[in-house]
Amino acid sequence: MAELQKLFLASWSGQHRPPLVPRDWFPLAEHAGPLVVRAIGSSPEEPFSPIYAMLLSALAAAETSVQITSAYFAPDPQLLAALEAAAARGVHVTLILPGQTDSWLVFHAGRHHYEQLLRAGVQACSCMSAKAPSCIRKWP
Repeated sequence: MAELQKLFLASWSGQHRPPLVPRDWFPLAEHAGPLVVRAIGSSPEEPFSPIYAMLLSALAAAETSVQITSAYFAPDPQLLAALEAAAARGVHVTLILPGQTDSWLVFHAGRHHYEQLLRAGVQACSCMSAKAPSCIRKWP
């Protein structure tokens, strides 16, 4: 939770917003289970994408499963190779992607790779709503 707070405060400050009322922004968090959740922020002004680097690193290190949700999926050759390599190692790779989007170009650029990824063992789920993904193993 502290990471999300840090990201919010940094973004608020970076947008030149009025100062926030002082308060305890970082209360102690209780241990809530065995999973690790990491929040990684980025900005269009940054020359390097920490989210992209984390994604490639996570795919390279994955041992059992990876689920990736992306509103705008247009993979470059490096990301395609990482997805295929993870699936080839036996990692259950699932892409949760929108069934429709506001960017026609990105939507079709991403769909161009579906057949290749499905053949490599990557599973694709089309979401009409973020709350109700429907997984498929074969793309029309």
